[in-house]
Amino acid sequence: MAFTLQHQGKPDKAQKYYEEALKIDPHNVAALINLGTILSQLGKTDEAIKYLELATQTSPDIFEGWMNLGVVHEKMNNLDKAMNCYNIAKDLKPEDARIWHNIGFILKRENRLKEAIVYYDESLRLRPDNIEVLLSKGNAHLAMDDLEKAADSYDRITKIDSDYLPGLVNKAVVLLRLHKYREAIQCYQQALLRSPNDIGLWQDKSYAHMSLQQYNEAEKCFDEILKTDPNHVNALDGKGVIEGFKGNLDRAIEFFDKALSINPRNSHVLRNKASALEQLGDKASANEYYNQANSLELGYQ
Repeated sequence: MAFTLQHQGKPDKAQKYYEEALKIDPHNVAALINLGTILSQLGKTDEAIKYLELATQTSPDIFEGWMNLGVVHEKMNNLDKAMNCYNIAKDLKPEDARIWHNIGFILKRENRLKEAIVYYDESLRLRPDNIEVLLSKGNAHLAMDDLEKAADSYDRITKIDSDYLPGLVNKAVVLLRLHKYREAIQCYQQALLRSPNDIGLWQDKSYAHMSLQQYNEAEKCFDEILKTDPNHVNALDGKGVIEGFKGNLDRAIEFFDKALSINPRNSHVLRNKASALEQLGDKASANEYYNQANSLELGYQ
């Protein structure tokens, strides 16, 4: 009954049946592990640890007991205890890809990125199509600024599941940093089909278009952002820049002024307004805005 309820997504009801089972057989390892897992899901981590520790004491050679105990300790940020549990689990069942990933994840949290990648690679050797591990590996390479290897991990994800949003987004971010703007735009287009209201995606896509001097396409991105957030400073600034490229300097200044009414200390917008004023021949006002931008960037009050 408990097992059935657990798999029906009814953990509170399952908890009661596991507790009844343990009254009859207090050392039933499966019941101890499953109850501990459910209690962890319900946020009752101290109780969860009590049952999982009893499971590992009762049957220290059961992989799932150590694995699940490690997960709870990791959730509680007890990383040393979690690592100890995972290492015991790894020795018991080294062919389980999950344990290698879990250890790698802790190593990444501790910023031991090269070591983490070794564990991710072993996990992927055991299960090459694991998207979650590929994402973790890509993120570790990205944190090390190893962009080509990060791109390779994300590319493998999109080949396995072309609709997986984190894979598309992270791949696009790396392509941007590699200045592969056209490829990045393709990724952003795919990602936006799945998350059309994501302002961050529209903003990054606009940057790629601006880098390619595709100003009409960039403007469409800014317009999409402003539909969702009419006071988005970066989009207003972008609209102003594009109006400036078109030669509509007065219109550009209107966008810069609206952006500055929202954030008057944005040095980037101040510089863009100064440039527009300079092109209009108002050098005195332009210098005033340049000075404001310089003061903010240099940390002056």
